[in-house]
Formats: sequence, structure tokens, C-alpha cells
Amino acid sequence: MAVYMMLDKFISLQRAISTTNANTGQKVKAWTQVALIRASESTGTTSKEKETDNQIIASQKITFSIRWRADINSTDRIVYDNQIYDILNFHRIGRKAYINIVCIERDSSPAA
Repeated sequence: MAVYMMLDKFISLQRAISTTNANTGQKVKAWTQVALIRASESTGTTSKEKETDNQIIASQKITFSIRWRADINSTDRIVYDNQIYDILNFHRIGRKAYINIVCIERDSSPAA
């Protein structure tokens, strides 16, 4: 049975790297793009709320479906529509045909 998806969005798969600040010599964490990937997107119905500084911040789960890749890690992140999403989990669909990546919004600030 073949599985076909409409991959009509582009997402950026990013990975953390360690760099050195030229002025201070300190190690700093930076993000680099691993790949720009075609994906489909489906927004989950569940949301997570937390209280920070007397504000309630809501974040929603989102699932991106992409063609199979072997290089995705749970420590990577996705940037889509200038929003950062942390990867919660991912699972294969079919025999290495597609991957569903379940993410949650990091916060409301735009991606750098």
C-alpha cells in the first residue's frame, strides 16, 4: 500500500552547534540549518499552558510530515513560518517512506 502526502510547506531542520565567541572566548550555542525540507503540517488539538511572570503562555502541538530522513534527532528543532518548534518525538510511516515529527512551539518570539 502506497502512502502519499501533499508536501506543500517548507520547514527548516536546525541543529545546535557549539561555537566560540571571538571577543570573550566563551563557548556559545548556535543553531545551523541542516536542511530545508518540504513538509505537510497538521495542528494538534491539544495545547500546553504554563504560567510565567503572572502570564499564561499557551503553546500548541503541531505535526510535520516529511519524506524519510535518517539524520533527524530529538535535540534538533524545526523553524516554520518564523516560529521555533521543539521536537517532542518522531515516528516512521510505512517502510521508510515518511516521518511524522511531533513538535511544540518554543515560545512566541520569532526565530533568529
